[in-house]
Amino acid sequence: MVRRSGRESRELLYLDWRKLSEGGGQESACGWLKDKFGVSWQTTPTVLIDMLHEKDPEKADASCKRCFK
Repeated sequence: MVRRSGRESRELLYLDWRKLSEGGGQESACGWLKDKFGVSWQTTPTVLIDMLHEKDPEKADASCKRCFK
């Protein structure tokens, strides 16, 4: 899993995604892809992980539902 945090996380995740998928990689849903060697990766901003592990179950559930729209 590739995790990024901070202001530049979105841009860095896009850069990671492009580098991992170039040269024959296969893109998939929810941040998943396979690189040209067949290794699976998931690119995820750390803020998403934090939201999904929210202590308030209603907030965590709402975050999860937004992810899968």
